[in-house]
Amino acid sequence: MKQGRASRTAEYVALFRALESSLPPARRMFEDRLATAFLSPRLALVAWLAGLPGVRDLLPRIIDHRWPGARTSAVARTRFIDSPA
Repeated sequence: MKQGRASRTAEYVALFRALESSLPPARRMFEDRLATAFLSPRLALVAWLAGLPGVRDLLPRIIDHRWPGARTSAVARTRFIDSPA
């Protein structure tokens, strides 16, 4: 981690929260309106692309294939620990 910069892990968790928040209300587990504010420009672009039809469903599958459990555990943790009931 570089001085004055968020860790890569923190940025990826913010990305996972932003991706979940971009889903339609009936499909998302929570909404984090601030998640995109914590993203680097590169990951902010990824989050923006996730709003496009087709990419919205493809991107989580790519992430889940590359890092099994990372996205889903971050989403579950946010939903069941961080979000109010």
